[in-house]
Amino acid sequence: MPKGRLRTNFTVVYQLFILIVKNKKWWLLPLLMVIAFLGLFISLAGNSSVLPIIYALF
Repeated sequence: MPKGRLRTNFTVVYQLFILIVKNKKWWLLPLLMVIAFLGLFISLAGNSSVLPIIYALF
């Protein structure tokens, strides 16, 4: 992943967090955590060496 693209992603996450804090939309935080967990899960599931561990969990 190019360095500029990673910086853009962090900027979007930071701005979203600032939006949540300013507007007091605290109910969005659990939703964002679930989305982050699913993203991590999908990225780990793509790696074939981690698949047996994930399969054992479920």
